[in-house]
Amino acid sequence: MMPMPHMLPDNALHRHYRDEGGYADCYHVKVSTVVTLNEFVQAFYTSRLFKFERLILRLLIAKPSTDHQARLLAHGEIENFSAWTVETRSEGQLLMRDYKGMTLSWFMVTEDQGSKLFFGTAIVRAKGNGSRIPRLFSATLWFHKLYSRALLWSAVRNLPTT
Repeated sequence: MMPMPHMLPDNALHRHYRDEGGYADCYHVKVSTVVTLNEFVQAFYTSRLFKFERLILRLLIAKPSTDHQARLLAHGEIENFSAWTVETRSEGQLLMRDYKGMTLSWFMVTEDQGSKLFFGTAIVRAKGNGSRIPRLFSATLWFHKLYSRALLWSAVRNLPTT
């Protein structure tokens, strides 16, 4: 049940950022139960690990959030959550853009004898920098990959049991 890297699906909402010269990744995990996108997004943003990130965002950049807001976001009742705004929502997918417009978080759920849960990130190509992503992100890519898998694992552990 450990999240693993996965090829970017053709229908991934953040794929075009990679196609435009940015960065996009994809991690997935298969679970034995059927999980909705709403349940996945809520579990992600209320997971123990992400709550630590929420604390940092509240303290460092004054972008607070609550579990209640995470539930409202997951159910499509609000468009803004902490440092993110919904860019696109479709059947089974959600794409969130950060307040600076540089990074995006992507969620997708598919059914497959239970559910496959996908999480990914897109980094917008730096303006005036050819096709390169920002240097700070490039230098910390190893940490980003580890953290993305940990976030997905933490969300799975936070899913409601049936």
